[in-house]
Amino acid sequence: SIARQDTAPATAIAAGDETLGMALIEAAARLSPEQPQILLVYADAPAPDLYAQDIASAETPHALALLLDLHGPCQLHVATQRTSTAPSTDMMGLSLLRLLAGHSPCETWTGERSTWQWTLADA
Repeated sequence: SIARQDTAPATAIAAGDETLGMALIEAAARLSPEQPQILLVYADAPAPDLYAQDIASAETPHALALLLDLHGPCQLHVATQRTSTAPSTDMMGLSLLRLLAGHSPCETWTGERSTWQWTLADA
């Protein structure tokens, strides 16, 4: 965006294994009649070997883009709860994609700090 001299707002979020969930919360909070659509772009990849021993990271590179629309045909509901249970073995993005693809009416994913529950409802 700097090369294009684009001054449109952008936000970068880094929240470990819960980055996608936090990005969705941030994007939803920005929806308004003045800004009825938000494009959320998310990507994750394994950490370089230099950092791999110190941090947990994605096993497989993956990315997704979601267009959040204040007047869209459905609503994504999310609930979080602090947890002390073992984290999920899959990535948060895969849990959300299963829900969005219609493979499940509800998805639950557990990270290092919280359990996230996703559901879809008609608008």
